[in-house]
Amino acid sequence: VHHLLYLDVLYRWFPVCVELGCQSYPERIMTDSTRLQPTAPDCNQLHPTAADSTRLQPTAPDCSRLHPTATNCSRLHPTPPDCNQLHPTAADSTRLQPTPPDCSRLHPTATNCSRLHPTATNCTRLQPTPPDCSRLHPTAADSTRLQPTAADSTRLQPTAPDSNSTRLQPTATNCSQLHPTATNCTRQQPTPPDCTQLHLTAADSTRLQPTPPDCSRLHPTAADSTRLQPTAPDCNQLHPTAPSSTRLQPTVPNSTLLHPAPSDSSSTRLQPAPLDRNQLHLVIFIPR
Repeated sequence: VHHLLYLDVLYRWFPVCVELGCQSYPERIMTDSTRLQPTAPDCNQLHPTAADSTRLQPTAPDCSRLHPTATNCSRLHPTPPDCNQLHPTAADSTRLQPTPPDCSRLHPTATNCSRLHPTATNCTRLQPTPPDCSRLHPTAADSTRLQPTAADSTRLQPTAPDSNSTRLQPTATNCSQLHPTATNCTRQQPTPPDCTQLHLTAADSTRLQPTPPDCSRLHPTAADSTRLQPTAPDCNQLHPTAPSSTRLQPTVPNSTLLHPAPSDSSSTRLQPAPLDRNQLHLVIFIPR
């Protein structure tokens, strides 16, 4: 009798065990689904730890997106949250601002997608690490705006000055101008951030002028430009270490500025150590 029962159980359940891979049915790995969600729950479901949200926003992907390891889905979701969603640690922001890219933009390595993971390779907008999010990365090939590696620009480059041009961009890049090495683009965003954007470390300023010159100015070596930008920050900006002055000219001397040695808190302009280069240094030799 025991042998008969054993054969009966073996006959009934052995084919099911082979079909399911000797696993329980809920653990069966589905391979023919249109959406694959490996580690997190079903994309239409909420995360186990989500309580009252309609979309998932954890370490796992957004419920409306798919996991990066999914192979046949319409959209790919990265490990970080969806850019349209809030970051898990964000409290009162409407959009997530990760370390470098803008949430409305894409990662520098992306090249042709709407909003894909940094490892995606086909996007229409590209977000580089430092430049303005509204610009594209220099390595973007099929973008609507081309970066400095391309050719045929509508604006003049410093290597071939044009007497008819009203703006010349030398070594320092103007945000509204092109990169010195660019030859076929409409606008180029240099390595430093866009002048209309804030620096990542800026907290309470409306516009930040980082280490490079003011984007609204041009480099001193520009000959026929209407705006001049020195190597140091814009004269109309404040120096980071100048607390009481309204205008600072760090390295480029100016006779209209004050010398910092007798620093006067009431002065509205501050001038560093170098002498005014517009003045002559008089040396008198008295023969013996």
